[in-house]
Amino acid sequence: MPSHHQKKLEKKKKQRLAAQKAARKELAPMSAAALMRVAAELPVEAAYMTSGWRTKEPKPVTVVLTRLVPGQGILVACAMVDRTCLGVKDGFAKLVLSREELHGMFDQIETAYAEDDVEDVPLLEAQSVVYHAIDYARSLGFEPHKDFPELLFGPRPETLLDTPLAKPKAPIYIAGPNDDQARILAKLEAARPR
Repeated sequence: MPSHHQKKLEKKKKQRLAAQKAARKELAPMSAAALMRVAAELPVEAAYMTSGWRTKEPKPVTVVLTRLVPGQGILVACAMVDRTCLGVKDGFAKLVLSREELHGMFDQIETAYAEDDVEDVPLLEAQSVVYHAIDYARSLGFEPHKDFPELLFGPRPETLLDTPLAKPKAPIYIAGPNDDQARILAKLEAARPR
């Protein structure tokens, strides 16, 4: 029969193993859907945009929002925005494990947008650029890209800021390498006022 001391040691060992198991479970990778749901409830840590958003030039803008997910890393929500026609042309959500990895993403974005830097902006400014572009694109018959992580860009603010190209007078379509140009031009023709 185990002594009182052995029983105590065994009990402590079970408690320690249970605590380790709980910690492993907490740090275990979540499914993408679960991570999105959890992250959507967390506050946005920072918002960034390529500096081209400040101009009235019809150039694409990349918008990035980050959230810190405890025990997981930094969840990055990204949208490539066409403010004058298609709205959100592409998007993704990605978990990065460090600030260095996040800044590496920014370096790639800046390389793609040769003359634009990634700059820190207020959240409402970033959301305004995204939602104005979505609204304008919908008025032309276009929906956001299927991979756009809209859940992570919301909730949509009640009032949007008046950002450059928030309400273009007419669509300006600049063809991208992955665009179905015939379909886009047909939609634009159908949306044109008569």
